[in-house]
Amino acid sequence: MNEFLRRLRGLVGMGVTEISLWRAAVWGVIGASILPLISPINNSVLTNTIPIGTLFAVATVAVAKRGALTAGEEIERLGDSWDDGE
Repeated sequence: MNEFLRRLRGLVGMGVTEISLWRAAVWGVIGASILPLISPINNSVLTNTIPIGTLFAVATVAVAKRGALTAGEEIERLGDSWDDGE
Protein backbone atom coordinates (compact mmCIF):
# COMPACT_ATOMS: atom_id res chain seq x y z
CA MET A 1 0.00 0.00 0.00
CA ASN A 2 2.84 2.41 0.76
CA GLU A 3 4.30 1.88 -2.70
CA PHE A 4 0.95 2.74 -4.27
CA LEU A 5 0.65 5.93 -2.23
CA ARG A 6 4.20 6.96 -3.09
CA ARG A 7 3.55 6.51 -6.81
CA LEU A 8 0.22 8.33 -6.55
CA ARG A 9 1.91 11.25 -4.81
CA GLY A 10 4.53 11.30 -7.56
CA LEU A 11 1.90 11.44 -10.31
CA VAL A 12 -0.17 14.14 -8.69
CA GLY A 13 2.85 16.29 -7.92
CA MET A 14 4.08 16.41 -11.51
CA GLY A 15 4.58 19.82 -12.99
CA VAL A 16 3.72 20.66 -16.57
CA THR A 17 7.39 20.65 -17.52
CA GLU A 18 7.84 17.09 -16.25
CA ILE A 19 5.17 15.54 -18.49
CA SER A 20 6.31 14.00 -21.77
CA LEU A 21 4.77 15.19 -25.01
CA TRP A 22 3.31 11.72 -25.64
CA ARG A 23 1.58 11.74 -22.27
CA ALA A 24 0.22 15.22 -22.98
CA ALA A 25 -1.09 14.00 -26.33
CA VAL A 26 -2.88 11.07 -24.68
CA TRP A 27 -4.45 13.35 -22.07
CA GLY A 28 -5.45 15.75 -24.84
CA VAL A 29 -7.24 12.92 -26.66
CA ILE A 30 -8.98 11.82 -23.46
CA GLY A 31 -9.99 15.34 -22.50
CA ALA A 32 -11.24 16.24 -25.95
CA SER A 33 -13.29 13.08 -26.34
CA ILE A 34 -15.10 13.15 -23.00
CA LEU A 35 -17.49 16.03 -23.66
CA PRO A 36 -18.90 14.77 -26.99
CA LEU A 37 -19.29 11.26 -25.57
CA ILE A 38 -21.19 12.25 -22.40
CA SER A 39 -23.32 14.98 -23.95
CA PRO A 40 -26.11 14.75 -26.53
CA ILE A 41 -23.79 16.22 -29.18
CA ASN A 42 -23.39 14.09 -32.29
CA ASN A 43 -20.37 11.80 -31.89
CA SER A 44 -19.04 12.80 -35.30
CA VAL A 45 -17.79 15.95 -33.56
CA LEU A 46 -14.98 13.77 -32.20
CA THR A 47 -13.19 14.08 -35.54
CA ASN A 48 -12.79 17.79 -34.79
CA THR A 49 -12.32 17.87 -31.03
CA ILE A 50 -9.68 15.14 -30.69
CA PRO A 51 -7.05 16.74 -32.97
CA ILE A 52 -7.69 20.16 -31.44
CA GLY A 53 -7.40 18.83 -27.87
CA THR A 54 -4.22 16.95 -28.73
CA LEU A 55 -2.71 20.00 -30.40
CA PHE A 56 -3.46 22.30 -27.47
CA ALA A 57 -2.22 19.81 -24.87
CA VAL A 58 1.08 19.18 -26.67
CA ALA A 59 1.56 22.88 -27.39
CA THR A 60 1.00 23.77 -23.73
CA VAL A 61 3.65 21.31 -22.55
CA ALA A 62 6.08 22.32 -25.30
CA VAL A 63 5.76 26.02 -24.47
CA ALA A 64 6.17 25.30 -20.75
CA LYS A 65 9.28 23.22 -21.39
CA ARG A 66 10.71 25.90 -23.66
CA GLY A 67 10.06 28.53 -21.00
CA ALA A 68 11.71 26.39 -18.34
CA LEU A 69 14.79 25.97 -20.50
CA THR A 70 15.18 29.69 -21.05
CA ALA A 71 14.12 30.77 -17.55
CA GLY A 72 17.70 30.91 -16.34
CA GLU A 73 18.91 33.11 -19.17
CA GLU A 74 19.17 36.85 -18.70
CA ILE A 75 16.83 38.85 -20.89
CA GLU A 76 18.64 41.55 -22.83
CA ARG A 77 17.18 45.01 -23.07
CA LEU A 78 15.85 46.01 -26.45
CA GLY A 79 17.41 49.43 -26.25
CA ASP A 80 17.91 52.45 -24.10
CA SER A 81 15.09 54.43 -25.70
CA TRP A 82 13.22 54.51 -22.39
CA ASP A 83 16.14 56.16 -20.64
CA ASP A 84 16.71 58.87 -23.28
CA GLY A 85 13.91 61.10 -21.96
CA GLU A 86 15.63 61.75 -18.66
